[in-house]
Amino acid sequence: SSSSSSSSDKAAKGKWAADDPGRFGRLDFWEHYHHREHRDRDHHEWFVESEAVLDIVTPILEQAENSRIRRGAGPLTILHLGCGTSSLGVDLASSPIGQSTGLSVTNVDFSPVAIEAMRDLHGEGRNRNMWMVGDICNLPHPSGYFDIILDKGTFDALEFAHFGQEKNPEAGGLGSLCLEMQRVLAPHSAACWLQITHTDPELRLELLNKFLPNTPPSYSSSSSSPAASSATTSAASASAASSSSSSSSSSS
Repeated sequence: SSSSSSSSDKAAKGKWAADDPGRFGRLDFWEHYHHREHRDRDHHEWFVESEAVLDIVTPILEQAENSRIRRGAGPLTILHLGCGTSSLGVDLASSPIGQSTGLSVTNVDFSPVAIEAMRDLHGEGRNRNMWMVGDICNLPHPSGYFDIILDKGTFDALEFAHFGQEKNPEAGGLGSLCLEMQRVLAPHSAACWLQITHTDPELRLELLNKFLPNTPPSYSSSSSSPAASSATTSAASASAASSSSSSSSSSS
């Protein structure tokens, strides 16, 4: 589309040093990257293909679905964080667990090039997948909206950008991301922030323990603080489990 061409032309003029990790927090870098990658293939997956992620996430979704039934809540809501041009959200909704639960996926990225490409390819709302250009550190969703947060490399990119923040003020802070994920994650014990990462699990847990708030946020009076605390614990546990799984998957 003409708007996509305009964005990519503008991105191509961006200046970033190949050895500056701060480039991973720059919009012009990602606009250029997605425009270049999408010319050759419809989807690009970081670290592992979506099929490997489905193997990891299916038992977590089964647990969340059992919790949903007990609570009498509506269908599961999934946040695909920093989706880029990954097919993970679409593959998840099309999987047996996705079809049986009727879950919905909100795919968010700050790159209009990536989101336009996915909307053109998959359609808005088709197969219970929504595509949104947005700031992952400042989402428009109400508190406690998502049951599961899927993060395949996004925290890693922001972690790299964190080291170049002084050069690139566009890079959002890890603390801001953690606070926002804590806010939008549902306050029940089956909720989790699942991270697929190349980082050593112990090192990632150190960062999460540093940046995640110690006190759970306040929700409605019907939600108890232990549930919110459990959600934070699940986020950390899922990070450890998923990073171990992704390391073995990517090395095989």
